[in-house]
Amino acid sequence: MTLYYAINKIDNLLYFSAETNHHLLNVLRVKTNDLIDVCYQNIIYNTSIVINNKTIASLILNNTNENNELPFSLNLIIALPKGDKLDDIIKHSVELGVDNIYLWNSTRSLKKFTNNDFLNKKVRLDKIILNAAEQSRRNKLPNIILIETLPQLIKLDFDLKLVAYENNLQETNALNSSFNSTVVLIGSEGGLTENEYKTLLKAGYQNFALGKRILRTETAVYASLAIIAHKKEYDF
Repeated sequence: MTLYYAINKIDNLLYFSAETNHHLLNVLRVKTNDLIDVCYQNIIYNTSIVINNKTIASLILNNTNENNELPFSLNLIIALPKGDKLDDIIKHSVELGVDNIYLWNSTRSLKKFTNNDFLNKKVRLDKIILNAAEQSRRNKLPNIILIETLPQLIKLDFDLKLVAYENNLQETNALNSSFNSTVVLIGSEGGLTENEYKTLLKAGYQNFALGKRILRTETAVYASLAIIAHKKEYDF
């Protein structure tokens, strides 16, 4: 069952954004007493629809005690890719369990965002996140954040910091360590410059090898996130 996200709670009633309200009423054509699952403040509830004068709410029936989040914080830094790859990268990263997606203007990114560019696109990107979170029944909505420079990037603090670099196939076995938060950095189609890679290593990043084959940016993202999520989710 698809999950929906509420934006407000009054007593035992959950309320939705105008867009979700419109979708439920005019696309799905829900009726009073229809059952839907709703997430509010990281808790997923079984609920029953209540409609009053085209205003829709959802009456809480019970807490499902459902937790679909990873037992650690998984984060992604992606050097801005070319074309329309970013939409799919965001969608599938949310499905794989990321908490935060950082968009980075790397040296070899063919497309770069200013802060204004990012703000203009954020509404659409947030909608992609919402749809992916609904589909995968996430307990929380991930964030998307712009990192314009490498000095800003290396200030981000995580227990374990990984970088996939095609010119270094040495594996560090870093995933065998104990951590509560991790980030993996994936370069754009042109890869990282040697200077960027060395700067990241000095900032505490460890190499994360993905094999001898050169991967597309989006393939490297999905492979990295899936490997980390599977390894740690089933080790905990």
